[in-house]
Amino acid sequence: PVCHDSKHLFKSMDAVEDAYHELETFHNAGGNLKVIETYLNNHMDATLDRLDITFTPDGSKQLPSGASITKEIKQLFIKNDRNKRGGYDQRKMPGKYNAHPSNQKALRGNANNNRVMFDVMEPDTDFQRWKKGLGPIPDL
Repeated sequence: PVCHDSKHLFKSMDAVEDAYHELETFHNAGGNLKVIETYLNNHMDATLDRLDITFTPDGSKQLPSGASITKEIKQLFIKNDRNKRGGYDQRKMPGKYNAHPSNQKALRGNANNNRVMFDVMEPDTDFQRWKKGLGPIPDL
């Protein structure tokens, strides 16, 4: 329901109802979580680059400078997915992160099986992550 005194602010009430249903679906179906996941994933390579962390695939040489580490890891997981389970049965990274000792603290997890995590650095301008999580903003 929309306040009768504010109905004149909208182009049409159908547009308001459509926007409400679109946003309700977006948030209740996990759309906000998915866009934030995508947003953070898109900042992974930039984070590794800023921290001067490289990646060496198993049995291979270190990736060339400028190559996408996240794309390489994803391709290796797909290549090694013998059981076609989307990588869920792969308990080990298909290579190793390399970091200068001063940046080693940025990597967390179990270095013995290469299950290493790191926090993604985000741009600190314009509340980008917050805006992504809001979802589609309709023009009413």
